[in-house]
Amino acid sequence: MNKKRSLRVLIATVGGQGGGVLSDWLIHGLLNANWNAASIGLLGLSQRAGTVTYYCEASSDKEEKIVTSMFAMPGDVNLFIGQELLELGRLLSAGYASDDCVIIGNLGRTYTTLEKMPSENGVYDSSIITNAAEKLSPKNNYLVDAPAYVTAHQLQHLTSNAFLLGLVVASPVIDLPTEPFIKAIRDSEVNVNGNIKAFELGYQMFKDEKIHLGVNQFEIKDNLLSSKLKASCTNTDTLFEKIKSRCSKEVIDSIEFACQRLEDYQDKEYVQSYLGMIDELRNINLVRPATVEAFAKNSALWLSYEDIPRVGQLKTKPDRFAKVFKEHGIGPQHIVKITDYFVPDVEQLVGMLPQPIAKLIMKIGSRFTHDFEGKSFPLKIKSTSILGYWSLRLLSIGRYWRRSSLRHQYEMSKFNFWFDNLKRTQEESPAVAQIVAELARVIKGYGHVRVKAINDLTTFINVGVPQLLTLEKSGMEIDALGQSALKILAQEAGKIQESLSLIDRYMNNLNPSI
Repeated sequence: MNKKRSLRVLIATVGGQGGGVLSDWLIHGLLNANWNAASIGLLGLSQRAGTVTYYCEASSDKEEKIVTSMFAMPGDVNLFIGQELLELGRLLSAGYASDDCVIIGNLGRTYTTLEKMPSENGVYDSSIITNAAEKLSPKNNYLVDAPAYVTAHQLQHLTSNAFLLGLVVASPVIDLPTEPFIKAIRDSEVNVNGNIKAFELGYQMFKDEKIHLGVNQFEIKDNLLSSKLKASCTNTDTLFEKIKSRCSKEVIDSIEFACQRLEDYQDKEYVQSYLGMIDELRNINLVRPATVEAFAKNSALWLSYEDIPRVGQLKTKPDRFAKVFKEHGIGPQHIVKITDYFVPDVEQLVGMLPQPIAKLIMKIGSRFTHDFEGKSFPLKIKSTSILGYWSLRLLSIGRYWRRSSLRHQYEMSKFNFWFDNLKRTQEESPAVAQIVAELARVIKGYGHVRVKAINDLTTFINVGVPQLLTLEKSGMEIDALGQSALKILAQEAGKIQESLSLIDRYMNNLNPSI
């Protein structure tokens, strides 16, 4: 037991992140440094692109013959490399860490299916993993947003693997010079120049003590917001200034961002209409600041729903291409091809047309087939080609007649129903009005999912709100109950009956005979 142990390494990743390449760089770099080294990849169950774990063993004593294990043993791993934070958390929770383990990991996440299914609050709390790393290795844990570091230095996103390798090689657990690993990267013939630069960046940052123990957050100031939005006239608008004088900084920040979004989405008149509604709500007696803030956020999102013209607009924005080039380290010397995939249905296509024309098309189409509205058309459009780009630009022109479109008439009828009931409820109960203002956060998604979400909102206003008003009149504090009911609705579209059942239980206590 007193004999010097080998290096035991677990690499936590998912398919597509380059875990195999990172494992090969590590092993071949150690071999180049005259170490004994071997590794094996262990495939797990597919959740995103497939969970993958690589186990490596190495010894600095080249003369000593070692027998390597195919599997890591619990309590015996002394180096963890986490390309994906949740996968690192899995290995830590499984008890593989030794007493003297070193943890070097990426804070980036690839969300699981179960995390993406709920409408909100479905993402696993990453702080649980970072806290576990701190407790298991208080003196040797280094968690960094590796993609943020490399992209900030004009390198491609996936060179973050080489960046992590640089941290590992510079850390005390290995502490070798760079040359053997640079040779391994060069021999792999995988984006050699970019990966070498990222490796040297990580190595030097660790040696210069710019990577500290614990969580290393890296702030990226995104300057991709267009100059048109920055110069938005809404900042000096009289109505906006009037609202600013009566609202908190948090609310003002939300409204200012919403104004920029809505002007980009439609026009200044659209922004004026939005500000007018906020001013109208703000002037109602006893309205809560939280109600105004919730309305400001949720109404801006609803009013900028994503129809086909909006998708065409977003896909052809210069900011979008600039962001893609920045994330992948693409320079002006590269030839880039981007293919966008769409599956619009008839309802979405017809919905962008003026109401009379759209209704006529739907009427004619339904005569030929009963499922005319649901028919879809899978499309692949190369947005970097002349034909593809201008096809999307042509679709984006639909924004100029959006107000007369069938889709807009539908959305605004539901939006006005919500806003009218919000004002009416505010006159009766500021507490219930806040719940109604926050209710619109359930309006998300596309197609039938969005229809179900709007039905949830309508039914809750018609059934749930009167019940909450009754409970409040009976002397009950309804804030917590309302938030619990909204939480159920926000999990998934179509949860209205489950949400109302929660309120019904309190109504039954109020009326035992029911």
